[in-house]
Amino acid sequence: MNTPAQHPTFPMEQKETAMLQAHDCRRLYDYDTKDYTVGSLLSQFHQGELLLPPDYHRASWDEKRQSLFVESILLDLPIPLLLLADRPDGRLEIIDGVQRIQAIAAFQTGALHLAGLGTLTALNGFPFADLPDMLQRRFLNKGLRAAVFERDTTQAARRDLARRMNRPQAQAEGADPCGTHEKRRHTPMSEEAMKKLHTTVYSICEFAHHYGLPQRDAYRHLRQHGGIQFLLEFAELEGTLAPEEIAEDLAAVSNYAGGTPAC
Repeated sequence: MNTPAQHPTFPMEQKETAMLQAHDCRRLYDYDTKDYTVGSLLSQFHQGELLLPPDYHRASWDEKRQSLFVESILLDLPIPLLLLADRPDGRLEIIDGVQRIQAIAAFQTGALHLAGLGTLTALNGFPFADLPDMLQRRFLNKGLRAAVFERDTTQAARRDLARRMNRPQAQAEGADPCGTHEKRRHTPMSEEAMKKLHTTVYSICEFAHHYGLPQRDAYRHLRQHGGIQFLLEFAELEGTLAPEEIAEDLAAVSNYAGGTPAC
């Protein structure tokens, strides 16, 4: 007969500390959840009331990916939460969701003709203007939910929530890691992978410089405490930040895993 696993017993003092920490940290993420329609967001976007981040450098989705997103709207499928932020001038800034907004704007203005659709195949080649009236209304009236940060919410809190929402899903159970490795080894590195590698190396160097560490020690520290995995997952986002912000992010990741830059 198997003996049940013994779970640790945590003292009341530690539980109280955890409750206070959860209460205090919750205040860092100060936002309201609001509902919009595709039409209302597009109206704000075209009028300059909904803005791209000033340092946004990611490429737009290609035609097929934009088309598949539009297809999801026309099929009335669930759409991930948008992240917006109030600005001091009263306008909204997109924190996460730029490529989705760009896709629906391209379709509405006629810049995008649907292509590569796997479900609504009869719509391949259509611009918005040629959709049946019923489908135009369905598109413009589709509800989208957004978390809107208060204007005094810190940039660190905004980035953190964006990362949490964009964390890649775990690999499917039963996948063959050895086969995947072999496929990657014999595939030329794409431009996107090269950019990710460049950002990762640059970030390690900035972390080492910021904390006065030899680069080899900085790499070992980050590899041991989750910093390298963090960079591989969020290289595109980290590539838009100032050097001191990159160093602070990596320090926060390693501290969370039990390490400090001085160790």
